[in-house]
Amino acid sequence: MTQFKPDIKLSKFQEDIINKVLEAIQSNKPINIAVNAVAGSGKSTTIKYIAIAAHQAGIKIDDIRITVFGKKNAKDLQTKLGRQWEKSIGTLHSTGFALIQKELGSWSRSDKIDDYKYEKIARELGYINGRGKDRTISTLIQDGAIAKDNGELSFLKILSLLRLTLREPTFDNVNWLINHFQIEGIKKTHMVASAADDILQIGQEWALEKKIDFADQIWLPVLWQLHEKSWFKKFKLFLTDEGQDLNAAQLQLSINLRDPNGIGVYVGDDFQSIMGFSGADCHSWQNIIKLNNAIEMPLSICYRCGKKHIELVNKLFPNIPITAYENNHDGEIIQIKEDELEKYLYKGAKSIMVISRKTAPLVSQCIKLISRGVPAQVKGRDIGKTLISEVEAIALTPGFNWQNFAHWIEQYRIGKLTQYRDRDNYEQLKEALDDRLEAIMAIYDAIGVNKTLDAFKIYTEDLFSDTDEEAVIYLSTVHSAKGLEREDIVIIKPDDLPMRWRDILPWQEQQEDNLHYVALTRAKNKLIVIGDCKWYKPEDKDEPKTITVEKSPGSLTQDELEQEIRDYFKNNGLKEPKLTEAYLGVVNITVGAMGKYDIDERVKRFFSPKHRNAVKQFAYKLYDLREEEIETESAEMQRIEAHLEAQRQKLGMRDEHYEYDGEVRITPDDILVESYDGKIYNYPRNSGIPEWASLFPILYYPGCEPNLESVQLQQHHEPTDDDLKEAVQKAITRFGPKNVIVQAIQQATVSEIQEIMAILDDW
Repeated sequence: MTQFKPDIKLSKFQEDIINKVLEAIQSNKPINIAVNAVAGSGKSTTIKYIAIAAHQAGIKIDDIRITVFGKKNAKDLQTKLGRQWEKSIGTLHSTGFALIQKELGSWSRSDKIDDYKYEKIARELGYINGRGKDRTISTLIQDGAIAKDNGELSFLKILSLLRLTLREPTFDNVNWLINHFQIEGIKKTHMVASAADDILQIGQEWALEKKIDFADQIWLPVLWQLHEKSWFKKFKLFLTDEGQDLNAAQLQLSINLRDPNGIGVYVGDDFQSIMGFSGADCHSWQNIIKLNNAIEMPLSICYRCGKKHIELVNKLFPNIPITAYENNHDGEIIQIKEDELEKYLYKGAKSIMVISRKTAPLVSQCIKLISRGVPAQVKGRDIGKTLISEVEAIALTPGFNWQNFAHWIEQYRIGKLTQYRDRDNYEQLKEALDDRLEAIMAIYDAIGVNKTLDAFKIYTEDLFSDTDEEAVIYLSTVHSAKGLEREDIVIIKPDDLPMRWRDILPWQEQQEDNLHYVALTRAKNKLIVIGDCKWYKPEDKDEPKTITVEKSPGSLTQDELEQEIRDYFKNNGLKEPKLTEAYLGVVNITVGAMGKYDIDERVKRFFSPKHRNAVKQFAYKLYDLREEEIETESAEMQRIEAHLEAQRQKLGMRDEHYEYDGEVRITPDDILVESYDGKIYNYPRNSGIPEWASLFPILYYPGCEPNLESVQLQQHHEPTDDDLKEAVQKAITRFGPKNVIVQAIQQATVSEIQEIMAILDDW
């Protein structure tokens, strides 16, 4: 075999992949390779040298196609490979667009991508509201098929997802999309499916007139089966990046582009699969391997991150086979308070980026920077569009005015939560809604005195960006930060990584873990964590790696738990494990598991065949113990919740016009205050109820109700000033200086209420 001599030193993994490609070329045998590339492992470098080696081995540049994620990455790779490679490198969308152009003939400059194509079709057919002079009322809203406030956006999302997932617009398929992607605002699935069928048919007719949108570039080449045309060119070497986030249409297009007798190289990282919410196939990587009968090859050395960063990743995700390059510097992990953040942000825009799982913290921090003269923007123009759409819906509320915006935000929130009440993913929807509304309020407060819809739109459009200017500090959600890197990365609200909610689906749980992994692998030098968090504690860094838990699962003691782990691993030919990794490795696959079948799938994914049986049996045991605990805890929580709900009903809190959106719960040990935004704050029982929650209704856990005392008031007793002072002072001492009477009526015992009210009446 001809030896390939690159102009740089490649890793052993990179050399093995290139040699496998060269073997296939020289033997003239087809092969597909799935390269498992960890974060920062030099994917673009690997792709570059595969292409160069293949060309030197005899494949013409015109017979090679490389697709990457995003125009910027395409341009970067074109620069690395040189001008002669420009036509061979692009995105899957640009590749699909070129195929449509070839099918339909020459295009003029006026034939551009129209992102609003399907929205226009839907308006013309009357399925959604018209605008301007042609304003019409949505037939889907009139017929009760979609919700008035958010149904149109959800309907347009379904039109996009039907195409990206290659699904026909049938009742079953639309219903699957609603449940899988947890789309809200769809009420009559059969009517929505019928409308979608009409619109997609007309969408094809418009495409013949050279009117297409972004998703059409992928969908139409597959739908029209352009790969069967006589003019269609298949490539002897096809390489694609970010394989883990391909949707069904992209995966099929990539298969169609490759010559079945040629070579396909798919580069990706299953642990960086984070785009499932937007239509990407969460099983894309497994499907690539299965549909292409691909062999898997590793790319496991991270050249980007400091060694300490990778140590943290290894600790949190022992199943991810990532190691730091031996010459990488140590790197730093710094934990600071929020008020210390600014000194890091002023060191230079190009070297730092702020990331968060949620949007609202980014918006607030960005506005703070702008107010101090620091150029800053939030990445993701689509996020800004979503916030604008939400405000447009709020502004349509009868009686709305901008002066009392907080009130209308709260009314909108109550209405949305009412819609969500019966949804399985209520907590997730509530969390996302509160994040958006918190971001909206931050923008509203920043606008200034001229608070109008236009002012909100202009400010929001300026705040969010998809550009990458050197002089600007960028703040980004973890989703938008995928594929990016900086010298220093700041993580704000670190405990939002990973997010969890009740009834989380297994694929969502995995993607939340993947987001955490992505966030930890963006920094080259410093990883700066703002505030305390559950997954990083610097004081633990020098402690021995042994497992310590306050309460072992089920009835196992600490020693018994450790011995169980040792026995299972030792008896099955395994080395005695580091207990932290062993315990967490097994526990992680049981937490959130939907059943033992789900454990089986997770064990297959994370453990080698010779270890699986031992791990599976131990996981079953932990799962059974956990289920027993959950059943016991669940029964107790149901009893407590029924007790609290009876009090809510008695106080009229379920009444449509109830005034307060918050509550105080008195438990045996604590005072829990749930605020209007759904967040729960914990206070010691002896500290009393905080003043900001003084008007909230008070609920009592079983056994915590105040004692009812019967005090006989003396008849004909004339209250004196001293009596009054004593009664009021008693209330102030117990309830605080504000709202004494309200608090007294809500919290005092019966005798105290009688005493205070009698004194006040007479006085």
